[in-house]
Amino acid sequence: NPVSYYYLDEQDTTGTGTIYDALGVNNGINNGSINTTGKIGTAYSFPIDILYSGDYINLGSGFDSLGTGAFTVSVWIKTSDLNGRVIVSDETNANGDWALAINNDYFSSFYRGATIISLIGTTNVSDNVWHHLVLVRDPIAGTRKIYVDGNLDAEISSGDTYTATGSSGTMIGSESPASS
Repeated sequence: NPVSYYYLDEQDTTGTGTIYDALGVNNGINNGSINTTGKIGTAYSFPIDILYSGDYINLGSGFDSLGTGAFTVSVWIKTSDLNGRVIVSDETNANGDWALAINNDYFSSFYRGATIISLIGTTNVSDNVWHHLVLVRDPIAGTRKIYVDGNLDAEISSGDTYTATGSSGTMIGSESPASS
């Protein structure tokens, strides 16, 4: 069952900076990201790329307790950034954190538990073309998989007992709120 769904093509006409969850559960707050041309309609752009700062959307703490269960995160991106661009995260350098990012042109994910477990894809996604990126965590099979444009790009069988607890709230476009 979906936890949240964000179109990210709306323009806030109320002046509150609210980013609406289509399910009405986890609305977010825009902090400096701007509307731009999207894959379909409009999208948000995150022009400043500084960890713990810059432009981001704060989705709050609705994702902090993903726990030990299965989950999927799906996003559309268009970037020419080569490294370090955070796509979405629930991360403040503590156990239970997770993030999706660009690592040397490739889609990557990591979990921070007893150790940091990273998964880095093999398809260049920093080519200024729209890409559909998906992370799938299946704790029963003990796997994490990342997909690029519908194709399996990388897989890891970690067998870890990672628990997704988060700590700062989930962010789009940044590692944590600017106030951290």
